[in-house]
Amino acid sequence: MRCFIFGAGEFKGTGFPCPSVNDLVIAADGGLAYAESMGINPSVVLGDFDSLGRAPAGDYETLTFPPEKDYTDLMLAAEEGFNRGARTFYLLGATGGRMDHTLANIQVVVNLTRRGCKVYLIGNDYWISAVHNGKIELASSLKGYFSLYSFSEYCKGVSVKGAKYQVEDFNLRQDDPRAISNEFTGEACSVSVEDGTLLLCIGDLNGI
Repeated sequence: MRCFIFGAGEFKGTGFPCPSVNDLVIAADGGLAYAESMGINPSVVLGDFDSLGRAPAGDYETLTFPPEKDYTDLMLAAEEGFNRGARTFYLLGATGGRMDHTLANIQVVVNLTRRGCKVYLIGNDYWISAVHNGKIELASSLKGYFSLYSFSEYCKGVSVKGAKYQVEDFNLRQDDPRAISNEFTGEACSVSVEDGTLLLCIGDLNGI
């Protein structure tokens, strides 16, 4: 099952697959306003509703949390989706605004990926995903750039094939920025890591 989560960050409302009737749609606090503006009726609305600025009222399940809590509203939404059986996630409105929330939402991507999920955090003109102890295939239709970041202390056995800059069995440290600004070539591209978690930032929304 796919889960679409609307957050309260910046989002221009384009470049993402549209939810179907079989998908789970969760609005995290102020993300409800984004969903409503696009005519999307969420299945669940949750949060402390500080960013929404009003009590939600609609034909959906509402889960209310106190402002003083351990997790962000978007992380709570991710947990709700995971517990309901979703294993593919699209995070919308999860970047921009407060930098601390953007970084926390990137951590959500890593958290879900390490639990075996496919995750796409969709920003304005780019998307973020991750791969953990495995491989991700990137379509030949992708254009522009992509960058890799180690989200483990070390990512061991990193390989990139089909891109302008190719590597085989490379070790990437968490504090090493050498894997940014690679380029697509019109060929299918693959990124793999034997041990660790790699974050990918891809500057072409057509590949989602």
